[in-house]
Amino acid sequence: MTKRRISFSAVKVDSGSNRFYVAVLSGKKLYSISEVSRAHEDPEKGYQRHLSENRAKKIAQYIDNGNLIPGSIVMSAQKSAGFRYSDKTKKISFYDEPGNFFVIDGQHRLFGAHLAKEDPKFIVTIFDALELQGEVQYFLDVNSTQRGVPKTLQLEILKFSEPEESQDKIRIKLFKELNENPKSPLCGKLSATKSVVGKLSHVPFQKALEPLFKMSAFNQATTEQKAKLL
Repeated sequence: MTKRRISFSAVKVDSGSNRFYVAVLSGKKLYSISEVSRAHEDPEKGYQRHLSENRAKKIAQYIDNGNLIPGSIVMSAQKSAGFRYSDKTKKISFYDEPGNFFVIDGQHRLFGAHLAKEDPKFIVTIFDALELQGEVQYFLDVNSTQRGVPKTLQLEILKFSEPEESQDKIRIKLFKELNENPKSPLCGKLSATKSVVGKLSHVPFQKALEPLFKMSAFNQATTEQKAKLL
C-alpha cells in the first residue's frame, strides 16, 4: 500500500547551525500524526512529563469557547515521516501516518485539540533529523526557561475579565481598598502581583474570604450590603 504524502506552506528558518520550519496546521491533524515519548512509559528513551487529562479537558473547553492558543507547538520529524521541504514551492511535505512526529512541547494543547469539538489551528515549529539527544535538549531548553504566571498575579488580573458583581471582582476591590486606605490596618501591607516577604498576597487573602463568600446571606445581599459585610 502506497503511503499518502501531504504538504503545507511553511517558512524555513536558518539560525546559525540550526534549522527549523514554521507552519500552521490543524490541531486534530497534528494530533493524528504525532506521539509523545513519555518518561514513565519508556524509561530508556522517554523524556516527556506525564499527561494531565484534566488539564487537556480544560484546554478543550477553552478551544470550544472560541478562544485561540497562539503559542507554537514544537515537534521533531522522525525518519519515518519522509520529511521534505521545497525551496521552489515553499512547502513541507511528509507521510500522513501516526507517530511520524515526536512532540517536544505542546502535548496538552494537542490532546486538548483532540478532545475539543472544534478543530483549532496551531502554529507548529518542526525540527528535522534530530537525534534523541537533540530532542531532549530542546525539551529541557523550552521547559526550563519558561516561567509560569504567579498565582497572585493571575488572581489580580481577573479584574479585567470578571463581571462587576462577581466574587473575584469584589475580592479584588476589597484588596485594593485595604491596601490603599490609610485607616486600614493592612495599608501598604498587601502585594497584588507577586509574593513578597512580609506582605499578604491575593492567594491567602482569597482563601481567608472563601468562608464568607459561601454564606447564603452574603450571596443574597445587594452590592452595597456586600460592601458593608466586608
